[in-house]
Amino acid sequence: MMNKDNNTTGAVPFTAYLGIGIAVFCWGMSFAFMRIVVTELNPLVGVWARILFGMPVLLFAILRRNEFRSPSKKEWPILLFMGFLGILWHQGIQFWGM
Repeated sequence: MMNKDNNTTGAVPFTAYLGIGIAVFCWGMSFAFMRIVVTELNPLVGVWARILFGMPVLLFAILRRNEFRSPSKKEWPILLFMGFLGILWHQGIQFWGM
């Protein structure tokens, strides 16, 4: 039995290119919006606003795919450390540099 998702021709579907194009556009626009935000707000306020706007989008995607699981007690410290360095610190210095 052949799987419908199996692409044996090697051709990339248009939807893949469309998805990549949307992702690149959103990623690139984030820098333009950062530049606008830092002229109006403190950079740290901009970081928190970005996090607070992004969290519901990611939570919706996780819940929609039924992939949510609560981290174990052992995982929490490393997740908090990664969140601080990878999100808060990184975004903070990026906003501050703008």
